Amino acid sequence: TRQGLERLQGVESEMSELRHRSELLRTRGQIYGDVLHDINRPLSTIVGHLSLLNERLKSVATLDAAGLDRLRERLLETESNWNIERNSRILAKG
Repeated sequence: TRQGLERLQGVESEMSELRHRSELLRTRGQIYGDVLHDINRPLSTIVGHLSLLNERLKSVATLDAAGLDRLRERLLETESNWNIERNSRILAKG
């Protein structure tokens, strides 16, 4: 009957709308997951480095004067090595 046909068309229309909404939700979920993953990766790295830094700071807090002098020397050596490396890269580019 005509009424049955109209009802069937209404149901088909609703089903099409539900499929469309479902696809939108699935796409949004994928995008949100990708964004969260991209944010979480660097944050995990930062948290890991902060944890290592915290452990090193704990060991520095217990150093005596001689230990602080050794640490200062190592920092100066590191700075010198960085300057040498940086200058080498500048010369290599030039």
